[in-house]
Amino acid sequence: MVSLSLVILPLREAQGEFIAFLDSDDVWRPWKIELQLACMEKLPHIGMVWSDMEALGPDGAVTYPRYLRKMYSAYRRFPIEKLFTERYDVPTIPPLVDAELTRGAALYAGDIFSPMVTGNLVHTSTALLRRDRADRVNGFNEEFHVAGEDYDFHLRTCREGPVGFIDLATISYQTGMPDQLVRRSYWMAQGFLKTVTAALETDKERITLPPRMINEVLAEANAWIGETLISRDQPREASGYFRRSLYHKPWQSRAFVQLILCQLPPALAEACRGAYRWVRHPGASVFAAPLLGDQLLTGANALTLAAC
Repeated sequence: MVSLSLVILPLREAQGEFIAFLDSDDVWRPWKIELQLACMEKLPHIGMVWSDMEALGPDGAVTYPRYLRKMYSAYRRFPIEKLFTERYDVPTIPPLVDAELTRGAALYAGDIFSPMVTGNLVHTSTALLRRDRADRVNGFNEEFHVAGEDYDFHLRTCREGPVGFIDLATISYQTGMPDQLVRRSYWMAQGFLKTVTAALETDKERITLPPRMINEVLAEANAWIGETLISRDQPREASGYFRRSLYHKPWQSRAFVQLILCQLPPALAEACRGAYRWVRHPGASVFAAPLLGDQLLTGANALTLAAC
């Protein structure tokens, strides 16, 4: 991940017709840009196109050939086939790309602003934007200088019109690196809730999500912040977020239990959490550091959203 300040200035100074990004832990395939330009030419009404990605382990071996849907859990609510309204064959651009590689691969397009409200669907290093779309979005929000800027940027990009998705891995993403997400998870959680809340306030009439789904997203966003505050030894502050989470979605056993534990003396509460971890993972230390949640099943997941 790179500092936001290292992205904002080049984005302002860029003069080209298209804009792409590359994080320090990602690697583009040699033909990525050419393929995306061909897709942009094929679909002139889309302002951004992104793609799937493969995941590499610490040793450089491929661990997941298609990692996007695993990393960004908002896809669990919206499968690709239901997310978009248009489907095309991916353009062929020999000799840069082997025809066998793109055979059967799909190019999707449509307005996905409402689904994006539930969580990020775009990995920044896979994206290519038209300059005019980037200008309308007005760049990254410097308020999210620690984490959360990517999701805010992509949500505003989708707000401005149709986008496209190439169902093919165009980059390699390095996983298993220390300090990739966990250290910044509190700020990611705060940024996620702030971004979603702002979208709901500004575009309430445009967002077509059912009320139940909106409440689920708000519940899980608040619970995510509560979990990160527990990991920071701030149970009093965490209890307020668990209460708000339960307000949006009352029947959550984990949030309810965490709220109760927040009322206990810290040593007793941590002993209870340690016992729970030991039951789930026999052999683990009862005094292990608190977990950052238990795989919250939304784009608000600290370990799978990566909306940094």
